[in-house]
Amino acid sequence: MKPKILVLSLALALAACQTAPQPEPVAAPEPKKLTSDELLQNELTSARLPATFSDQGLVVELAGVSFAPNSSTLTPAARSLLQRLASIVNDAEFDTRVLTIEGHTDSVGRESYNLKLSTERAEVVGQELVFNQVRADRISIVGYGETRPVASNTKPDGSPDPEGQARNRRVDIVIHKQP
Repeated sequence: MKPKILVLSLALALAACQTAPQPEPVAAPEPKKLTSDELLQNELTSARLPATFSDQGLVVELAGVSFAPNSSTLTPAARSLLQRLASIVNDAEFDTRVLTIEGHTDSVGRESYNLKLSTERAEVVGQELVFNQVRADRISIVGYGETRPVASNTKPDGSPDPEGQARNRRVDIVIHKQP
């Protein structure tokens, strides 16, 4: 009986010393290749030009720093933003993209005046982009006046909301998807 226990103990001890077979190495997954829109969004974000996705492409909103009330004159901050934007959209990766420049206003004043002012703002932004070497044939201009606000122009009590009005005095630059 002792030899059987000894043999059994020895067999168990040897079995415990065996190493388990190594699993087959698994290949690391390929990193996800970014789309052209994702690459463009990363470039814009790196340049402090946040862009959001829309059905048409990427939208860069120039708000608050762009225009004073009743003015189509760009602020120095807006010129700086547009210079950075131009350098990105002129990169070989993105230089076939078409841009639509959409002008907007707050609701102060007559609707016809706001429509004219929004178009002037879009034109000024387009001119600044052309000045920064973006080809004019890539740019289209549209003014929406006060019809597409992103913020309320008035407070709940009906008084003017200067912060909301400032956000609505903007230009959106739509960088269309690759054809």
